[in-house]
Amino acid sequence: MKKEIIDKWKMSSRQLLCSFRQFMQGCSVKAGRGLIGEILVFERLICRYERKLSLNDNNYIKFLGSSKKGYDIHMVINDQVYKINAKGTTEYDANRYPRWVRQHARSYAEILVKKGKTYIEIQKKYDNNLFYVFVDIKKWLKTGSADYYILSDKEAKQVFGKKYKLSNDGKKVRRNNSDDMWIEYRDIRDFKDNSLARISKL
Repeated sequence: MKKEIIDKWKMSSRQLLCSFRQFMQGCSVKAGRGLIGEILVFERLICRYERKLSLNDNNYIKFLGSSKKGYDIHMVINDQVYKINAKGTTEYDANRYPRWVRQHARSYAEILVKKGKTYIEIQKKYDNNLFYVFVDIKKWLKTGSADYYILSDKEAKQVFGKKYKLSNDGKKVRRNNSDDMWIEYRDIRDFKDNSLARISKL
């Protein structure tokens, strides 16, 4: 990937984030956190892996946003593929810890409905190239720097699938067959990595 392209992405993403932050601070709007989380992760990945991306023309990073691929960012370094799904939040709990609301449990568990009850099995097939990055946007709005928590697809399914199974297995079907779940700070605090270094080490 050419250095001038990397520099272009760095500059444009930082300009966009600066404008977003000023706008949201000025009108106290929470909308757009999904896109902001994606761009924060995109910009951080470019900064973290800039040298590796520039070593080879076949290395690259792409922002996919809300495409139908099931993830937001595609990065290739030395033929190794990294698929990144960014999750941003501005929600905090009563103890002032971040929480990511309305995540879909079907991403992490198999959900079966029998005779009005829900039965949950944790998914055991993993995409070794897929990573989830949870971003604390509320902190970024206050301080200009965000906190990032990185889980591999295997880690996410083990942690979140188990959580959903414990709270829903064998119980009545939820209203509208909802599979929404909350990811709490305590679920992911051990996966904090503001440098995003775990992505290339897992």
